[in-house]
Amino acid sequence: MGHAGHPAIDPHIPLLEETLAPWKHDIGSDYPGYRNHIYRMVHFCSALRECTDDERRKTIIAGCFHDLGIWSDRTADYLPPSIARAHRYLQQNSLEPWSAEIELLIDNHHRLREHAERDIRWSRYSAGPTSSTCRSVS
Repeated sequence: MGHAGHPAIDPHIPLLEETLAPWKHDIGSDYPGYRNHIYRMVHFCSALRECTDDERRKTIIAGCFHDLGIWSDRTADYLPPSIARAHRYLQQNSLEPWSAEIELLIDNHHRLREHAERDIRWSRYSAGPTSSTCRSVS
């Protein structure tokens, strides 16, 4: 935990770096921005809810692939190719049991964002979310 019970900001997440690195060429000049976007998402999820190690790994993997189809398949309809590439990664890393959950995270990540933004607005005008509130968001 970081300051005042908040999760610490981790400036280097090896799983994130290893998972995203093979896509650096495809993502091109957008790579630093997308990488930082994933870091923000992972840290934000950690701030909302204390996660198990497996939940954190799933969040990181889903984060790496959630928008990837924009670059890998050069399409605005990026969710299907992003999900397909995540499935391939999970198969290659013997993580197939996580496929359905990772697919849901990717396919619904904008819906999750709506809930998170609501909680940010709420916490700005209150003492902040309690641990029971954070658990209920998940």
